Amino acid sequence: MHTQLFEQAGRNAGINEVSNWVAALPLEDQEFIFQNYSETKDNWDEAYGDRLNQIVFIGKGYDRAEIERMLDDCLAKTE
Repeated sequence: MHTQLFEQAGRNAGINEVSNWVAALPLEDQEFIFQNYSETKDNWDEAYGDRLNQIVFIGKGYDRAEIERMLDDCLAKTE
């Protein structure tokens, strides 16, 4: 499985394959990466490994609290 980068600025958008999820690699390959690139473990999650999503907004006049509220509304709710 590959990590991908999606970027958008106005009407321009692009998506590129960046690398592989280390967590999706065979254990032997994971161990090699951990031994040679120890920083991989810095943000490692026991359940999801290095699989994560990030979102960045760049601009002026954004209401951070409103953006966070709208993003929170998108999360699945469990009871």
